[in-house]
Amino acid sequence: MATPLFRQGASPNAKLFLYAVASVCVIAVDSRVRTLEPTRQVISTVLYPLQQLMLLPRAGLRCLWSPLLEQQMCIDSAEAESADRSAARATGPCVAAMGWQVAAPTIASPSRARITAAPSSSA
Repeated sequence: MATPLFRQGASPNAKLFLYAVASVCVIAVDSRVRTLEPTRQVISTVLYPLQQLMLLPRAGLRCLWSPLLEQQMCIDSAEAESADRSAARATGPCVAAMGWQVAAPTIASPSRARITAAPSSSA
């Protein structure tokens, strides 16, 4: 008997339809009866070490980058504190002590900054 030139069997579209219907049936049955819960737990237990192995490069990059990010955050906070102190010196100690806010100079009056009361936190 001669072997066929092409594979015999169901067409790819028929296989796709069959597998889609089968998967929807399995999902429907599992959602009502919870038959696959132990299987899911076994699979997750087996795959957890592989998952952690795959996450190692990300963890390594985080270990390398976190000191740099913390250093940058320290620099940013120091710059913000410096800007706050210079704004307090420019407007006077009374404005800073009262907790008022100093608005940036506007285009209409670039030489004058407006001082407004800080919003109260009464709710």
